[in-house]
Amino acid sequence: FVLADGPPAEGVIPPAVDNARENARENTPEGAIGEVRPRATALARAMAGRLTRNPGAVLIIDYGHGESAAGDTLQAVKGHEYQDPLLEPGEADLTAHVDFAEFGRAAEEAGARVLGPVTQAAFLLELGLETRAQALMTAAPEHRQEIDQSFHRLTDDGGMGRLFKVLALTSPGQPPPPGFK
Repeated sequence: FVLADGPPAEGVIPPAVDNARENARENTPEGAIGEVRPRATALARAMAGRLTRNPGAVLIIDYGHGESAAGDTLQAVKGHEYQDPLLEPGEADLTAHVDFAEFGRAAEEAGARVLGPVTQAAFLLELGLETRAQALMTAAPEHRQEIDQSFHRLTDDGGMGRLFKVLALTSPGQPPPPGFK
């Protein structure tokens, strides 16, 4: 199993992380890689704890899985290109996909209301991105192509529209934030 974001800050593995590990073990085929993210789990629980004490909302937008799945998402990027994460330690940016399902489960177990995840495309379209893009193209026709390209980059299934997800955490009883039906 890969600890995608290292051990928890406290150095002790909390029960929620043990649950995530057990879930990963049960749902990871023999020979496959299962990732757990103890710091993300701890962060989700901390955010949820705060939301149970004070009204508010948290919006999380990043690339990752809507459902927990086996696989290795650890990546290294240097100079806007992918490279082997172990090739030049400390010289490349390391990243891994967010497991939105596990993050949401941890937050919900700690008392937060969880909405989503939804795709970035669905979220932005629900907020009125298409109407806004049309208005910008009408107001600045000389930038029509650039605006249209940006719109598609943010919403197309082959780009950020499907890979990026949006998750909302709210205090119990709060209405859904804009972008969530």
